[in-house]
Amino acid sequence: MAVFQLDRLLLPSYPRAIVDNEPVDRGSKRSIFESGEYGRRDPTIVGSRFASGRQAHKSYWSRRRRNGMADADESTGSTGRRSKVARLIDEYDLDGIGAEMERRWTAPDDERTSLRDLATHFNQRLLAAAMATAGLQPLSGEIENTYQLLTDEETSSADRTQTRRQLERDGVPVEELQSDFVTYQAIRSYLIEHRGAEYTADDRDRTVVEAENVQRLRGRVETVTEEKLDRLRRNTEFDLGEFMLFVDVSVLCEDCGQRYGIDELLERGGCDCTTPSD
Repeated sequence: MAVFQLDRLLLPSYPRAIVDNEPVDRGSKRSIFESGEYGRRDPTIVGSRFASGRQAHKSYWSRRRRNGMADADESTGSTGRRSKVARLIDEYDLDGIGAEMERRWTAPDDERTSLRDLATHFNQRLLAAAMATAGLQPLSGEIENTYQLLTDEETSSADRTQTRRQLERDGVPVEELQSDFVTYQAIRSYLIEHRGAEYTADDRDRTVVEAENVQRLRGRVETVTEEKLDRLRRNTEFDLGEFMLFVDVSVLCEDCGQRYGIDELLERGGCDCTTPSD
């Protein structure tokens, strides 16, 4: 994913706007960092009300530190203690994310999400929750970009420092938040030991597996095409009687000119021709 620097983003050209009860001239095209409008603040939380919300947010994190809740606890259910991931799901109110990660991890190979990608997704949800608690309304793609600026090794130290400082000014306790970020090992422990999930790799012949994948994709194409044609018949002047739909996939071998249906080709194990050596 491409990384763009938040301090380069320009505000849209509007006549005037209010940020923290102070007028901001958006027509001047100042950057988000320069204007103080990193993301969008909840319009109901401005001025002194936002300051009160920020203070309450800081108090919450202070209580977490006093209670030792921000420690990097990687323990699992087998020890009688909650795993770090399970604890964070409760603390950040991430309802449903456990079932979502289990479903994505145990999906078929062509749809499965890796543990590393699940860890990134989980950490981005933590960041989104922390920003929302601070009264921010991130723009589309801002969570992913901010997370990458905070964690990617290729991010310059200047960009990372600027991102951290802006988040802290907006009431997001970055140090505590980053201590909550989890590794893929923590996700694995949570899924296996806390949720009892199990991933079994498909050890069947790859040709058989891919034939099923192609068949499933062909079924999707058929279903979507039928729905589109039915909608056209009902809602427009598109003329079409009762119909049958056929979705055929053919493969042409450019070396020998032989043409096969995809099912036949996979069943044969490939083309019979021999590619001449150079």
